[in-house]
Amino acid sequence: MASGGIMSDDYNASSIKILLNEEAEDRWIWKKAEHLAIRYKKPAAWINDGLTACYYCNVDLDWFEQRYLAKTTTENKPEVLAAYLELRDDMG
Repeated sequence: MASGGIMSDDYNASSIKILLNEEAEDRWIWKKAEHLAIRYKKPAAWINDGLTACYYCNVDLDWFEQRYLAKTTTENKPEVLAAYLELRDDMG
């Protein structure tokens, strides 16, 4: 491609990386939501929205799993609930 184009001459087969499942889950919320939905038999869309709310509030995504899926923590984070409700409102 000509100089100044979108693609670089440095792009080749070595530029492509196949991720392990764990790497994909660390990189993309939707992938982590898919994994948790299978593990806990809960709706992936609900989990995705909860994880996204955590992300927007700078709350560790594992908190959502502990609080709402594994139910092993009682720590409340009202900012996550507010973000979740705002996400749902924006979609509906």
